[in-house]
Amino acid sequence: MTYSEPKELIRAKQLTNEGEFDEALQLMKNFEEMGSQSLQDKVLWHLLKCDILVQQDRFNDIIYLAERTFKESLGLGKTLLSVDALQYIAAALIELNDLERAEIMIKKTEETLKSISNVPLRDFKQREAQSEIIKARLITINPNRNESGNLDLLISHLQRALEIEEKYGEKYKIASLLLSKGHFELFFKGRADHAQKYLERALIIAKESNRKFTIARCLYGMGLYYHVKGELDHGLKAYEQSVKLWKELKSKLNIARNYNCIADLYRMKGNTELAIQYSKQSVLLSESDLREQSNNLDFLIVNLIENGDLESAKEYLKKLEQISSKLQSKAVSLNILSHKALLLKMSTRVRNRGKAEEIFKDILSRDPTPEIKKRALLNLSDLLLIELRTTSDLEVLNELNQNLTRLIDIAEKSKSYLLLAEIYFLKAKLASTTLNLKDARRFLTQAKQISKRWGFNKLAASISTEREKLGKQLIIWENLKNEDISLGERIKIAGLDVQMEHLLRQSPILTAQVKKEKITIHKEQRICLICRGEVSGYTYTCSCNSIYCENCARALTDLENACWVCNVPLDVTKPSKPYKEEKAEKKMK
Repeated sequence: MTYSEPKELIRAKQLTNEGEFDEALQLMKNFEEMGSQSLQDKVLWHLLKCDILVQQDRFNDIIYLAERTFKESLGLGKTLLSVDALQYIAAALIELNDLERAEIMIKKTEETLKSISNVPLRDFKQREAQSEIIKARLITINPNRNESGNLDLLISHLQRALEIEEKYGEKYKIASLLLSKGHFELFFKGRADHAQKYLERALIIAKESNRKFTIARCLYGMGLYYHVKGELDHGLKAYEQSVKLWKELKSKLNIARNYNCIADLYRMKGNTELAIQYSKQSVLLSESDLREQSNNLDFLIVNLIENGDLESAKEYLKKLEQISSKLQSKAVSLNILSHKALLLKMSTRVRNRGKAEEIFKDILSRDPTPEIKKRALLNLSDLLLIELRTTSDLEVLNELNQNLTRLIDIAEKSKSYLLLAEIYFLKAKLASTTLNLKDARRFLTQAKQISKRWGFNKLAASISTEREKLGKQLIIWENLKNEDISLGERIKIAGLDVQMEHLLRQSPILTAQVKKEKITIHKEQRICLICRGEVSGYTYTCSCNSIYCENCARALTDLENACWVCNVPLDVTKPSKPYKEEKAEKKMK
């Protein structure tokens, strides 16, 4: 006998997609009370309720209901509904970070699916796709996810699921998978242009599906894209649109996530008051999830310290310490240390700033996450810059340059190209203060080429202006070589303090840092010496084996027409302009 879903269940599904959860639940409650439900009706209703609980982030409730539903489904014989219940349990366990139990449940799910036959191919394939999605999510949550082998597996799961869903699935599932692929390109590959295509397509399909939950997630995904790109106004708009839908869906945790991101954008815009307001709301809304709340508290404390409200920062730091004792998280513990160092750094006393420096160095020695390492190195560099300005000690200058080199390494490994461009911009200014004009111009060239390649147009424009300014000031800087002017004065003229403050405030979100362990390398990676991006298509390879992408080779040919490693001309039909010759010519003029 073929099964026909009751009209009440069909209507409840429609209401669920529209985010009308209370109405859907009431409709099914009324249907239950009529006493006309079959066992299959009951199982389908409970699975629909699991879907509602997913959209409300109620993962403990999902496990309880899905386990009960699985037992009920056994009364129907071998059915795909049993697989659905097990998949809800596995997905909820992953979100609760119970990864060992989740792996056991995934295995049980796949065994159950293989044992079922004589079902429509479409229905079978949809469960297969869901299994691929759950395995991909498991890798995303896993602490070792950034090993390259795992990333290959992650994208394989997503691609397999997408192929199935595009053939057999529903639009909201296709949109969710495109969203995941967009996040993969953005956070694991650093390819913002690829990410944009997936995310925009995901949002279009999500809107076609009319499922509010998926539309809200895709809008949040677009917000993250603009956030990483440094396009603050576009990011705010996307987050605010997402919040509007999450409010309709009554999802406090998702509202909190968006508020936390909005707070960070306002902080980057220099509006610390609004940043603090949104941060406080995000902390209140995430009380049900300690991990989420610890993350939101972290942002709030940073905002309070930067705004000079140290007493409030200390109060929230106590709350974070209480949460840390429950979570037993290394990352949270290091964040607490970082906040204590930031509080000491705000002191005018040299002794306290010295203690802050010691704590930041201690954090760096403990193998922190890339994001925590970035924060420690940036603040340590700021302290060194203050010391350099007052002492003109070349040993301090050397240590500062070492820190910036470590930041470049973090940015390259995590493919965080906005941070990479910003650091090269800072290094250019630092080089100009020591009158190393060759390095200053080359660092500016790198910063600009990185910005152009990865679409950071606003930064590229600022760098162009700085290059023009440096060219006009060339004679002045040359004359300074013969004048008794302190390094502190040069730092002021170059605007290094302003640039460092900008970098501390507008420090971009890091993407994932890929670990190279346990990789089978299928092809040689070719990285452009200037823009640091992977080279495909046309390349210029110098006789010294230095590699340049097409755009950087053209830019370098117009600029100095000499390899940065061996000084051999890139284009033998044009004159080469090494910086030494150019400086001598300018000086004579």
